[in-house]
Amino acid sequence: LGSLLSLQFSESRVALAVRVHLPSERVGKSFLGAASVLIVTTHLHHGPSATEQNLGIVNDLRDSGYITEADSERALSLFRRANARRMAEVEKLEQWVARISRPGEPVLLTGSFNAQPHEAPIRALQDAGFRDVWEGLCAVGGEGVAQGHTWDPARNAAAFRSRTFDSFQQRFGQGVASVFKRADLLPRRIDYVFERPWSLASEDSVANVGAFGRAESAALFPKPDRSRAALPVSDHFGLVVRYIPSASH
Repeated sequence: LGSLLSLQFSESRVALAVRVHLPSERVGKSFLGAASVLIVTTHLHHGPSATEQNLGIVNDLRDSGYITEADSERALSLFRRANARRMAEVEKLEQWVARISRPGEPVLLTGSFNAQPHEAPIRALQDAGFRDVWEGLCAVGGEGVAQGHTWDPARNAAAFRSRTFDSFQQRFGQGVASVFKRADLLPRRIDYVFERPWSLASEDSVANVGAFGRAESAALFPKPDRSRAALPVSDHFGLVVRYIPSASH
């Protein structure tokens, strides 16, 4: 292993990176001929996003008279603020990775990005050349699993129990706290494994992708279901990708 590197976004948000040096006998035979791989993990700001679903929650609660117009505007402002904060973190992350990575060095970027695949922070990473491994593998496996939901309170009791909204209620009132509670119950994919560079072995074989080998499979763990025995300790489901070094990749 190489040195551990870190980037501080704020008092509570960081990114960590480690450079893994590959054995000389494997260089040239796999990993795109690279002598090292940069592995980065991070956890971006966790505030709810201004997604279509969340905007619908605000409208429904306001139209039903459950929250006031002022609460509605306050919730929308917090959504937009969270969006802006994550985008700023992603911009810093991209710049940092560009600065610490070596020319042609494969990069794995992982962690909780607290944004769904269609949101701006994820699109920005894709525009920067990062590939969403789960999407690339077209993973399937049943309701919820096919979408790769890593946050799913209906299937993960740890997620349901982990959230308290007392601080939101104290700071912003019952109305805003109610919006956040409803938004937090929605299942979503917010944890990722990204890779760069990536390629396709063939146009009709999207499974053959990988930054430094062939990403053979991706799965959530444990398998999301309603069995208590399968529930994780974490409030997120984990995402695991299995790579097979491939000289032909």
